[in-house]
Amino acid sequence: MVLCRRGLKRLLSDSQGCGSAALQAAGPAARAAAVQHGALAGFHDAFAASALIALVSIGFALLIPDEDAAATMRPRDVVAAEVEPAA
Repeated sequence: MVLCRRGLKRLLSDSQGCGSAALQAAGPAARAAAVQHGALAGFHDAFAASALIALVSIGFALLIPDEDAAATMRPRDVVAAEVEPAA
């Protein structure tokens, strides 16, 4: 892959050049594997971000006292005694 010092110096001077040169040398199977790995890593990142958002929202939901939440769940003009239980 590297035939002279100048080629080695050029290859190592650019971090992206090292990866792309390795993919070119490895062939189409390695390129397809790299693309699939990148897509899978993107799905993992999205799952981790959504899990973090879910945990933060659960944490905020647990901070609200039940009495405050219950007061906002029905209209203000309806008294608790007038609310009929679901059949």
